[in-house]
Amino acid sequence: MSLIEKKIIKNERASALWLQISKIALETDYQTAYELALAQSDDIYLLRLIIQTGPVISKGMTDMVAKKVLNRLNRINRGGIFYDLQL
Repeated sequence: MSLIEKKIIKNERASALWLQISKIALETDYQTAYELALAQSDDIYLLRLIIQTGPVISKGMTDMVAKKVLNRLNRINRGGIFYDLQL
């Protein structure tokens, strides 16, 4: 299998995972959607989910998951990625 084929398969898996997370969020099961996004090593799932759902911490999430979301966002922010994205 070539490198390009491997990347295509990886992207298809990532897309399928995002579709699953997004579908769960659209069903307003924010707890499960955020748990699934937090379980991934790639922060893009969490960021995309936050953009999709808006503020949902007070809408049926446990305190533990809400704390994990805030801690992960804090870590992302401290990593300086947003500063690097400025034009």
